[in-house]
Order: sequence, then structure tokens, then C-alpha cells
Amino acid sequence: MIKRISSPGKAVPWLIVAVLTSLMWTNNAADAYDPFHPEVDRMVKRGIAYLRTPSKEHSHHELGSKMLFGYAVYKVDHDPNDPLVQAGRSSGT
Repeated sequence: MIKRISSPGKAVPWLIVAVLTSLMWTNNAADAYDPFHPEVDRMVKRGIAYLRTPSKEHSHHELGSKMLFGYAVYKVDHDPNDPLVQAGRSSGT
């Protein structure tokens, strides 16, 4: 059973405390990583390694996936001669 607050003004300070506490808590989590953090670098490398696996289950849209995979690899490695980048470029024409 939910108890009704007899005076809504009593709930306002608790609500303010709850909102400020949640903002302080989420702010710390958002500042945990930056794009150059070693953990982010490791996650990106694992993602690119996953894209390089020969699985057919990456996507149901073969043409779009090749283009997206090629773009992702190019943005990380900046190598236009990479096989995934070449496959992405040739699938767009």
C-alpha cells in the first residue's frame, strides 16, 4: 500500500537531495574514460578484431555492413589499402 504524503512540501527537500545525489553519481561515471584512455583503446581494438572475423552473422545487410566495416577500420587504422576498407569501397559502387 502506498502512503500518501499529507503535505507535499515535505517531499520537496528529499526530492532535491535525490536529484543532486544522482547527478553527482552519474557525473563521476561519465568522466571515467576519455577517447585516449587505454581501456577505450583496448575496446576499439577488440571491436576491429571482431569485424575482421569471417563470420556471416555480423549483419543481415551485406552491402551496408561491408561499407560500415570498411569505414570503421579506416577511421581507426587510416590505411586505405586494408582489405576491409577496399571491400567497403568496392561495395559502394
